[in-house]
Amino acid sequence: MKGLTQKQAELREFVRSYIDKNKFSPNYTEIADALGLASKSGVVRLVDGLVARGVLTKGTGGRSLELVGHSAETHLRGLLMAVRSKDQDAIKHFANLADAFLEGRAA
Repeated sequence: MKGLTQKQAELREFVRSYIDKNKFSPNYTEIADALGLASKSGVVRLVDGLVARGVLTKGTGGRSLELVGHSAETHLRGLLMAVRSKDQDAIKHFANLADAFLEGRAA
């Protein structure tokens, strides 16, 4: 994407690969470690920059980062995996994400 700094591009790719692997987003400590940042304040600046550019959205809770255009597929895959595993906690989690998504609280 045009206009991103190198660190912003690294963050976008890290979030994408983390969500693809784990089916949920990384927390700020994990981002700081992965990008070699000394503090969470550096992560906050990077995240806020990507939110302002429309690359990421963030909710109010932990692990609430979503790549724009990536979240619906991620939610559906996570829900499908939870249903297949019959994990009631995971099913409840992804059902709540789906409700939030449909109500416009998540991207």
